[in-house]
Amino acid sequence: MLQYIKEHCPGYDNDTLYVSLDNIWFTTHSLFELADEFQKMGGKALFLDEVYNRLFFARNT
Repeated sequence: MLQYIKEHCPGYDNDTLYVSLDNIWFTTHSLFELADEFQKMGGKALFLDEVYNRLFFARNT
């Protein structure tokens, strides 16, 4: 996914964010919170990785 971002998102370092949903940050923060803050800071493209882990965890807790 990171290679795709690099090749297809010009200026990716300023308005594009790659996030792995298995990051410990999400134990105390929501995806909505992240997306909201990212958009407020001018973010345009949010790429989410490890989505299946997040869905599995939500169904099994």
